[in-house]
Amino acid sequence: MALLAWLTAGIISLLAGLSYAELGAAMPRAGGAYIYLREAYGPLAGFLLVWTEFFVSSSGSISALAMAFATYLSAIYPLTSLTIKLVAIGVIVFLTAVNCLGVRFGGAIQSIF
Repeated sequence: MALLAWLTAGIISLLAGLSYAELGAAMPRAGGAYIYLREAYGPLAGFLLVWTEFFVSSSGSISALAMAFATYLSAIYPLTSLTIKLVAIGVIVFLTAVNCLGVRFGGAIQSIF
């Protein structure tokens, strides 16, 4: 049963990837899904997509990854529940600062880690 679930998810992912490839070939401009929705449904749909991704998708995945990092770190260094949350916040603040300081600084940080 698990193999069938993996196979189904793989086929769905393949079809989604092929759909994005077709859209990218039809509209070769920067902007990704925003451009596709704007061209198909108007500027409001593109605007709503970007803000929904910003407030829901991106913030949720960033916080989940930061919490996962802090939780895995607690396996090496014993951390309390509050400390795990503070480490996650610190990771988000640090990576935000790296992105705000530019590509050159980000490249220097990446070469360290």
